[in-house]
Amino acid sequence: MKCIEKIYDEFYEIDVENHFEIVKFYEKNQMILDNKSNFIDFEEFNEHILILTKYISGLENLGRYTKTIQYAEKNISLIENNIDKFNVPFSDFDTYWSTLTSKGRAHYNNKEYKTSIEIFEKLCEWDNENDYLKQWLEASKKGKRNSLNKYFYLTAFLFIFGELAFSDGFLSKEIKLIMLKVGFLFLLVALVNEYFWDKIIKWTKK
Repeated sequence: MKCIEKIYDEFYEIDVENHFEIVKFYEKNQMILDNKSNFIDFEEFNEHILILTKYISGLENLGRYTKTIQYAEKNISLIENNIDKFNVPFSDFDTYWSTLTSKGRAHYNNKEYKTSIEIFEKLCEWDNENDYLKQWLEASKKGKRNSLNKYFYLTAFLFIFGELAFSDGFLSKEIKLIMLKVGFLFLLVALVNEYFWDKIIKWTKK
């Protein structure tokens, strides 16, 4: 079996921008790398975390978002369980935050907006002047709002269509009028949410 030191050395021969090769390299050595959990010193720990972080980035760039999340969670757990041993504060350990960012983007691309919002809120607390992270947080919030719109439009359609479909003999005019009003109310909420909510938020922040 190949020793871990040789794997680390081989990793540095790969172009770090070649995501396909990084993913291929990691998965070729997956059995050894996945089962590595004890580290002699900080240098070995940092080297292992760097390889795992690059693998996560490679997965994300190849669109393998579910696996990105899986390995991001693995990397975060490794860091959280070992970093105190080496007296390194989380705030200074960039690979932790890089992994968390990849995880947040992967949840966003999987349309898991609730989780991506939670992650980017944490990231913005860590670096509250980072416009890039703020943009991802706003995009996640917008994605969550837009995902609700399909329910608003569907509800509006059901009430409006129901009002038109039922004859006066089946439903009273008063009930049909209420259905029509409710339908248009949901339609209005959906339209405001889709086209005007961002502008309203920006206006209230001024």
